[in-house]
Amino acid sequence: MRFRDDTRGVTVQVGAVLLFATIIIALSVYQATVVPAENADVEYRHSQQVQGQLVDVRNALVSTAETGNARPATVSLGTEYPNRVFLVNPPPAAGTLRTDTYDDPRIEVSNVNATNNETRQYLDGSWAQPTKALSFVPGYNEYRNAPRLRYEASLLSNYYPEQNTSVPLTDQLLVDEQTRTVSLVALNGSLGTSRSSSVAVNPSALSAPAQRVQVQPETPGQPVNVTIPTVVNASVLRNSTSLGDNPNVTVTQNGTDRVTLSIDWSGPFTLRTAKVGVGSDATNPPPHYLTLVESDDDSVTVEARDEYNNPVSGTRVNTSEPSVFDDDDGEKRTNEDGRVTFDVDGDQPETEVTFGLVNGEGTFKQRTVNETVGSSSASVNGSGGAVVYLNDSRSFDGQDGGDTTGGFNFTVRNDHASQVNLTDVTVLPEDDEIDGLSDAATSEGRRQSELYANTTEENVTVDVPTGTGEYGYVGSRGLTLSVEESRTERTAIGDDFSTSETTVLNAGLGISSGETATIEVGEFYRGVTTDTPEAVNVTDENFRVAVSYERDGVRETDSFVVYPSASSGDDEGGGGGGSAPSATITETSNRGSSGQFGVSYSATANGDGDLERVSVEAAPLFSGPTLTASRGVSGESATGSFRLRGAPDIVYVVTVTVRDADGNTGSDTVFHVT
Repeated sequence: MRFRDDTRGVTVQVGAVLLFATIIIALSVYQATVVPAENADVEYRHSQQVQGQLVDVRNALVSTAETGNARPATVSLGTEYPNRVFLVNPPPAAGTLRTDTYDDPRIEVSNVNATNNETRQYLDGSWAQPTKALSFVPGYNEYRNAPRLRYEASLLSNYYPEQNTSVPLTDQLLVDEQTRTVSLVALNGSLGTSRSSSVAVNPSALSAPAQRVQVQPETPGQPVNVTIPTVVNASVLRNSTSLGDNPNVTVTQNGTDRVTLSIDWSGPFTLRTAKVGVGSDATNPPPHYLTLVESDDDSVTVEARDEYNNPVSGTRVNTSEPSVFDDDDGEKRTNEDGRVTFDVDGDQPETEVTFGLVNGEGTFKQRTVNETVGSSSASVNGSGGAVVYLNDSRSFDGQDGGDTTGGFNFTVRNDHASQVNLTDVTVLPEDDEIDGLSDAATSEGRRQSELYANTTEENVTVDVPTGTGEYGYVGSRGLTLSVEESRTERTAIGDDFSTSETTVLNAGLGISSGETATIEVGEFYRGVTTDTPEAVNVTDENFRVAVSYERDGVRETDSFVVYPSASSGDDEGGGGGGSAPSATITETSNRGSSGQFGVSYSATANGDGDLERVSVEAAPLFSGPTLTASRGVSGESATGSFRLRGAPDIVYVVTVTVRDADGNTGSDTVFHVT
């Protein structure tokens, strides 16, 4: 039988076509809507990942500037999408990491002077250096309006160029109110890498570590202005970083992509500068100025420095009088420390010599150093001092609940013809293991605070508030306490450090001509940066003390050695001995008013007859370059002197160290005021 009108087979075909069409439509809708949304999510998560990686890059740049040691970091510039069956992905997203320039690339500091005369040769009124920014520019396919990431002036931000707005991701490191420090790091080099994979960022220390220079306003009473190139608006810096919490800093817009920080600090503060590079074409700064490190009758040592105040190695230095020195051509290159020593050839008459940078970029005055070499008949003026220690120090036990005589007192007399006003007292223990000072009492006053000073008419108390297990930290240059104003002092809690604001009661202490004042300091501890600090019996310990004061508008400092005796007959003498050598500073003396001074010493091998080398280090009590020199010695004993070129009106902590053939050392330390 035939069924002419039977068309049931068509139903299957039509159904198949409809099903296929439905699948195609569903895939098309998925491709057009779901795939872009999922890819946008992948790109967003990559953007968050890169933010964390750029924070690492920022920290690597800061660390390189701080330490001088390169610290690499890695950035994933792009991302890939998940594999899809029957669906299509766009090419992997690729990003770009690049350096950006500014119309005006200069970091500028104005109204600023270095307090040190030598350093003022390169920092006298203003300082300016070019810098760049480092940017990550995403190349996402779906994540619209993704921010760029931009590092500049120590700050990492999300930057939206169309809106010209920035959102900081890290805090600024330009101004530290607590330590009164301004830190400026210039970025140099050329980088422009686009890819979807990762790239390594290897910072280079072009002029690092960051050098500390003590500065002050060139015009007293006016703020120091720091102008930086940045796309971050002044209002954002003020409201979204710690600058807004600093009452002494005013942040203002200074044209397109420039912001000025007006810093109104009274007195000296610290300026730190460094230069780091990324990518190619990063250039080391050239030598800019020459400074005298050490000079005596038979040798002169000078140091070449760049505009960031870092030493420059391999620099050619010549002399105007080559016949005076061992090198006939009168030209030598600086060593890895940026220093070069010219040795006088035999006995030479006193000769004025000019040393100069052969290819220095500074002015003639900056590039040259004038010095006298050869036998000198100049008279030597002692450092002296008219606030006199009366050699009456006694140890005492403060009101701390213990029984260790951990403090000492001493008396000074004003031998000036006019009144002096006490400003600071610095204490440096001879034993470098004594590193803590704390009264451990719950109240303030005599023998309840770290420092107490009095005359017959008035007294002043300085207290360093500390918690349980916390001590005022006595560093390698001692501890300086101001009797004029509250200051931030460093404290130690085990191997952690913190700070404390001192409390000053009855600020200031005037000492009339011929009048005496008694000063008490206590109590001292050993090993406060360990888990087992211990109180120190200061009886028979040596302490170097510097008393600073103002007289007739001029600040002066006198220093001396204090050797506390027992107050109740229970002297406990200190031990010592062995075959270690010993050194004694027999005299320090100024040579004129230029900051040059001499250090005389004697050294003995204590019976071993194996002296090998003696060296001197003069470190400024507050800030500035450290002066060093050394020479070879031999036999059982040695005497001699070094001539150092410092700056006038500076308190130096001078240490002479002698070493024997076995590596044993002995040293002596004094304060010296130029």
